[in-house]
Amino acid sequence: MTLSVPRGLPVGHPDEVIACFDATGASVFATLSRLTVGDRSASQRLLTETYVHLRRVAVDLADHTVDRAWLVTEAVSRFLRDAPDPETVASGADADQVLDWSRARWAPTLDALRQLEPRSRAVVELIEIEHRPVDAVAELVQMTADEIQACLDATRRQLVEALVTESPADALAHAELWLDDDVRDHVRRALADRPDRAAGRQPRRSLFGSMSRVTRARTIALATGLGMGVLLVIAVLWFQNAPDHERGVGAPVGLAIGRADTGKRQAAVLGDKSGKVLSFSMQLAADLTDQAEIAPDLIVRYPKSHAVGISWTGPCNRPAASITFTGLDDGIGVQLRTGAFPVVSCVGMPKRWTVVIEHDLGDGPILPVIDGQLDHTFHGYSVERVSDGDQLPGRWFGSVLVDTWNRPWVYVGKNCGTFGVLQRQSPDGAMFEVRTGIPDSAAVAPSQVVGAIDCTASVIPKVLYGPSGSVFPQTDLTTGFAIPPDPATPRDCHGPFGSATDVPAERPYTTRFYDGDWSTFDGCLVRSDVIFSRQLSAACGWDSVRTITVADTIGDRIGPAARTRTYVRDPQRVLPGDIPPLLHYDTVPGRGRDTGLRFGTDQLWYSPNSSDAIYIVTATDVERWPLVTSAPTCES
Repeated sequence: MTLSVPRGLPVGHPDEVIACFDATGASVFATLSRLTVGDRSASQRLLTETYVHLRRVAVDLADHTVDRAWLVTEAVSRFLRDAPDPETVASGADADQVLDWSRARWAPTLDALRQLEPRSRAVVELIEIEHRPVDAVAELVQMTADEIQACLDATRRQLVEALVTESPADALAHAELWLDDDVRDHVRRALADRPDRAAGRQPRRSLFGSMSRVTRARTIALATGLGMGVLLVIAVLWFQNAPDHERGVGAPVGLAIGRADTGKRQAAVLGDKSGKVLSFSMQLAADLTDQAEIAPDLIVRYPKSHAVGISWTGPCNRPAASITFTGLDDGIGVQLRTGAFPVVSCVGMPKRWTVVIEHDLGDGPILPVIDGQLDHTFHGYSVERVSDGDQLPGRWFGSVLVDTWNRPWVYVGKNCGTFGVLQRQSPDGAMFEVRTGIPDSAAVAPSQVVGAIDCTASVIPKVLYGPSGSVFPQTDLTTGFAIPPDPATPRDCHGPFGSATDVPAERPYTTRFYDGDWSTFDGCLVRSDVIFSRQLSAACGWDSVRTITVADTIGDRIGPAARTRTYVRDPQRVLPGDIPPLLHYDTVPGRGRDTGLRFGTDQLWYSPNSSDAIYIVTATDVERWPLVTSAPTCES
């Protein structure tokens, strides 16, 4: 998109630059987020500097066209001037803790990108994403054309060595961030600040500039007094004659859901003359880290109880942190933020989350907000008119991870007191409203009381509370600390229905050559149709041959052979066929990920970019077990 400067406005006027930012800001922010590998604060700072610089030089650009290419060039230049050295970038293990869900899956790829030189990222961005001519890129990054090509080749090699199989351009795409309202408002405020000085114009002369100080002071005091008197008379007359329903319009109405000492300060609810909600924001959990906006899968309105349910897909440790509704001309927008609590792995856990809040939002469809506009392409909005009108008492709302048997696993965070759930219907299965701090004298009881959190406890656990007192991860609820697992004896934790820890009484695959039980990182017994290992040495007369079989996606149920993977340990190379050797490492190579699965004290790791091998971390070293095309037997 091309925007001229000026366009019907004085040269350097902030409105013209803001219009340019509104049209191009999202694209330039995407470029900066790729260059900074998802560093939101750095991208915001560089984005602000880019457009503030445009405002500053607008006079000089009066006869030129400012387009997206010009802005990207300016943004890349600023990135290169102050980009950090890769040695100072956080390691992969630390970086994983600050990734939102859309990026958490690609943490190893992002770690590899962070290790690239800033100029290498800039070259990939300009050549392979922006498709700039080599000569123009060489001048910008101060390299020769030959050095540009050598840089691209070296970048590809470095990513391959880090087990990244995608092209550099595709890898960088995983670092893109959405230009949310907070960043947008920050830049717009910076552009609107002191436009006269930014444009190089002299400030306008004051109305009282020619008066003496005494005369000016008397004149200002007199004018102020007269103005206040007139306003007071108008206000009194309006209040006396206004209809009752209009009195106080414009004053914020507080929404008191939590106690002040919980830190859960609710945003104001603003109403217009029709009573329609303009803005309503609620914080559901203040103890979550790495908060990020995510797109919902389903939005359901329950008119009889003024309840709204939202469902989304995400890992087991990312409940809702906050939710915001905004009234727009053609409907109501919703923005959902999730956050993380610490776990080692979500392998085998459910992925469907729900949250239900009760508030009269007025009429109109409820749709996600994208770039400040309602997403009318969203097909997940529905109205459930058969739901009852029950309203669950309690101070705070919470989130629910729903298992495949529609059982709730509740996250309430630091919201102490008795908590329970009320089940509602939805096209995608059960929706659950969670309330905490339910009084004993409540007139409406929840459909299920999950438990209670001691408000006087010094440590409130960050866990999911499940049916029959189950929790995830396994935690001592009186102290808030993890329960040490027993490597020799995994315990049945009665995990979510259909999950890796939902262990049936009759266990499959535990007969011939089965060599023992697997567990999770927190000591829970794992289903044998999720992972099983076999020892073939004694039965087949082979030395130290062992196999591990998992589903095509680790954590899923093992199905037909075409959708399983078997890895083999054959240190003596006794198996027939062209099987890669067993390799040993000091640490897991590349950016391997911990599955959370354990066999005694041994840990199972994998690479998200390749299924050619798994890594078994033992007490002494790391073994790389290669993938085989079929599970070996004594006859093979």
